[in-house]
Amino acid sequence: MDRRYSQIRGRPLTWLEAGGEAFEASCVGDWLYSHVVNRIDKRLLPLTKGRQILPFVRQNIAVLTTTGAKSGQPRTTPLQFVADGDQVLLVASAGGSRKDPSWAHNLRRHPRCALSHHGVKRQYVAHETTGAQRSAAWDRVVDWYQGYARYQSQTDRQIPVFILEPVASTP
Repeated sequence: MDRRYSQIRGRPLTWLEAGGEAFEASCVGDWLYSHVVNRIDKRLLPLTKGRQILPFVRQNIAVLTTTGAKSGQPRTTPLQFVADGDQVLLVASAGGSRKDPSWAHNLRRHPRCALSHHGVKRQYVAHETTGAQRSAAWDRVVDWYQGYARYQSQTDRQIPVFILEPVASTP
């Protein structure tokens, strides 16, 4: 198995990371994560303070809490994220489907959100990237997980990338 070099990590992927990435990007892995693991993560991650049962398979998984675009109710979604300094990058790939995931619509309508990772919940404001900012963000997220490039090749839509900027906490 090829262990590609990741600029973000500053090293080649470990055998477990490379194997997990290859499996998750496969048709079987994509279906499994979309239909089974995400549902388990949604319930298990809050109980385990963000600890994953199989951490080598999915990396940087957090629970995103948005406000429903239509309902106005809180919605939670486990997502892979890429840290970029204090900012966070989220990819609305939906496994390469023809439609954006609902959390992307929620962020467009209500950009304030929260992200919980390893038991720490932080508040953010999201915006969708465009132009050169999107290109730079896309290169960064594909370096983290090459499955995003495969997802992009499966759809005619341009997969959105969101930047979450932390909300300054008030004393």
